[in-house]
Amino acid sequence: MGEYMRRVTLLREHMRAKFISYNWHDPDTSLIEAVLARGDRRVGAPIETVWKNGGRLEAWNEYFSFDRWMETFTSCGIDPHFYANRDRATDECLPWSRVDVGVTPAFFKREREASRRGELSPDCREKCLGCGAVKLMKGGRCDE
Repeated sequence: MGEYMRRVTLLREHMRAKFISYNWHDPDTSLIEAVLARGDRRVGAPIETVWKNGGRLEAWNEYFSFDRWMETFTSCGIDPHFYANRDRATDECLPWSRVDVGVTPAFFKREREASRRGELSPDCREKCLGCGAVKLMKGGRCDE
């Protein structure tokens, strides 16, 4: 959590332009959100248990209890850091892998590798990168 706050502070202190808006969550909320976003079917039991114990997802500030979530993960035998903090292999099946948005897994892998090398991808309106989204269109380039 210390590293997270260091990075939040670093970004906030260096964003001086008025047209940039920077919003962030506290580390506890972000951890739970990461687990929920990356979790598999095993995370269903803690979600149901938290709900039965009064937790709600509609408004974090009103209903959020980090301790309730962490106690529930423990009682359900779930390590939240397994979902939130580990590096994933490029061939791992992710929760959102079942949703076809037109972009190919190969494209996501190329973009991941490029990001780790610190390379920026060009705007697709300037150069098509072959992401696969064009199959959702009626043909032609994505920006036509």
